[in-house]
Amino acid sequence: MKKTDIALIILIAGISFGLSWWLGNVFLKDPDESVVELTFMEQIGSTLDEPNVSNFNVYAPNPTVEVYVGKCPYGQKWDESKKSCVTTLVDDEEDTDKNK
Repeated sequence: MKKTDIALIILIAGISFGLSWWLGNVFLKDPDESVVELTFMEQIGSTLDEPNVSNFNVYAPNPTVEVYVGKCPYGQKWDESKKSCVTTLVDDEEDTDKNK
């Protein structure tokens, strides 16, 4: 390498260092001058409310998910109180959601 090549590399490195230093100070600023605003949350109470019974099935393995496997045979309806299919003698019109 010639002396001029080494001088050019040192000049380019010095300019790159100075430019990156200046851009870092412009965009990142001084951390000592930065202002941080803190917000505090409310304290969580130590009491729990009872869950709404209509949202949870207390007989299920996972009480938040209703699980039905299959449907009731023809002529039977799902009885929510017994948690099983029961035979019905009268075909009364109820919600089709319970006929599972």
